[in-house]
Amino acid sequence: MVILERIKENKKMILKVGAMLAVVIIAVFGCFLIFFNNSPVGTWKLNEGQAETILTLKNDGTASIQVDSIKVDGTYELSGGDAVKINIKTDSQNQINDEYKYEVKSGLTSRSLSLTSSQGKKVTYTQSKPKEIKGSDNFTPVKEVLGTWENKSVKFEYELTNKGIAIFRKDNTTIKLTYTVDDTNITFKQSVNGKNQENVVKYSVGTDELFLNGMRFTKKA
Repeated sequence: MVILERIKENKKMILKVGAMLAVVIIAVFGCFLIFFNNSPVGTWKLNEGQAETILTLKNDGTASIQVDSIKVDGTYELSGGDAVKINIKTDSQNQINDEYKYEVKSGLTSRSLSLTSSQGKKVTYTQSKPKEIKGSDNFTPVKEVLGTWENKSVKFEYELTNKGIAIFRKDNTTIKLTYTVDDTNITFKQSVNGKNQENVVKYSVGTDELFLNGMRFTKKA
């Protein structure tokens, strides 16, 4: 009996040691991946400027630049070696359109991405999480204004959610912010260069129609 009990204890000890080794191996492998991952794919926050600027490069070749609440979509292409071509623009205005030399540096707790333009200007980003505008569960919506509204002549649409989030879309540009609403006004709120700003808009509703400061929008199916 004593021998059997000792065998059982030894088995338990071996299992515990094995589990501890597995944790150590996973941690070491994770560190290995971090240190040797030099891909620019990810979400990166610019280390300078008052406005919060987020650059995102996804695995599918799409890219975006977000400054505070305004996000503009585009594309990128790894062009060999340590070069990346990024093309992000609004209408005819190029926000980013260049080939950059990139360098990714990894540490135990952070990673950084440096981009040097063809003119020699260098900017550095730190890996970050995507910025999220959060709504409120305590928001009191006005049912008549909820939904997605469009003005086809200017190719512009609003989406007003029941969590107090407003999303504006035009072409490849998206603006996401919060709003409050009363009987006559919608107040849009956003942060610009670290400062809170409000824009009060008068509204009225009809049958599948929403008027904002007199501009007519129709409800999108």
